[in-house]
Amino acid sequence: MAADIMRQIISIAIVALALLVAAFSTSAQDGRQVYERACAACHGAEGQGTLAPALVPFTRGSQDLLRIVRAGAGNMMNGFSAAEVSNAEVRAIEQYLRGLS
Repeated sequence: MAADIMRQIISIAIVALALLVAAFSTSAQDGRQVYERACAACHGAEGQGTLAPALVPFTRGSQDLLRIVRAGAGNMMNGFSAAEVSNAEVRAIEQYLRGLS
């Protein structure tokens, strides 16, 4: 009986882990697409920096990134509205950049 319960727990854990990996992969892929559309022209194709600072290695927190995306940074970067880049897309960009780091 205990072995059956343990097998069920392990099975549930494996399924949960697989779903988590799939969600992260999809989000990072989505993040790459949004990054290419909204960020790559200035920050480089892989976040290495060209006209704007390098973003990799990515060390900012989620709220800091969202604040910069919305408000802009300095004289060079204008902010993006939620209609241009949604909060979910900002989170996906963050995951993409963390994957590059």
